[in-house]
Amino acid sequence: LGWVPKGSAENTRKILEAKVSQEERVDFAIVVSGFGQTLCTPQKPRCEECAVKWGCPSAFETEDKRKEESQASNAMAKYLKPSASQPLSPQTLS
Repeated sequence: LGWVPKGSAENTRKILEAKVSQEERVDFAIVVSGFGQTLCTPQKPRCEECAVKWGCPSAFETEDKRKEESQASNAMAKYLKPSASQPLSPQTLS
């Protein structure tokens, strides 16, 4: 979400401690951890479902990347579809 610059976990902790009151830290940690484990995952973030994507510097970059990957997959798929007369096998791919 761009709250802290990329860096060490210790640096991140210090920055967030300065921004989040001590009374709110436990709740904040639970919410942010759950968010990262369920919605904003490193491998496949679900940006389209995210309520804060408007403020996320990675959201639109990720959506654009997915569109490009989908277009590339669709382009490759037409070459990998087996024909009725020639079933897909390792030999037909070479």
